[in-house]
Amino acid sequence: MRQLPLEQEQADLKAWMEQMAEAEPLPEEIVALWIGLFKTWDQEEATERYVLYLTGSDRFDAEDIYWATAPAYIPDNRYGVPDVLNELLALYQDDEEDGSFLDWILPLAYCTLQFDAISRSGLKKALFLAHRESLQLATGHDSGDYMVLTPIVEIPV
Repeated sequence: MRQLPLEQEQADLKAWMEQMAEAEPLPEEIVALWIGLFKTWDQEEATERYVLYLTGSDRFDAEDIYWATAPAYIPDNRYGVPDVLNELLALYQDDEEDGSFLDWILPLAYCTLQFDAISRSGLKKALFLAHRESLQLATGHDSGDYMVLTPIVEIPV
């Protein structure tokens, strides 16, 4: 696990978010970003792969993720493939004993740690805060489990 390029992927994920916000600026009414996570079948590789996507909402409720199901901001280039997370998937996907548990907790934990760190430091915050003082951020599985992250603010909390 020490050999996985976690810092490089964090930089890539940050760049992915910033490129979206530059190409398609967030409308004024957006108060929260959702970074969704799902698995899809990769025909070329003949395997399952995790895919991330970013959308924005004009509502937010930390106690109920329903706000993320009706996005008001849907950028064209919203999908990303997290290479490190998919390398981890390859390590445990055939594990009959712990595979399903790891398939639930590891992607959520990975996205939580990566995107929370991105939110707290290094992000070009002006791209996200042009019309607002803060922007809520959450990540999770499309199937429902999620984590509310550190909001994007000018001064870290």
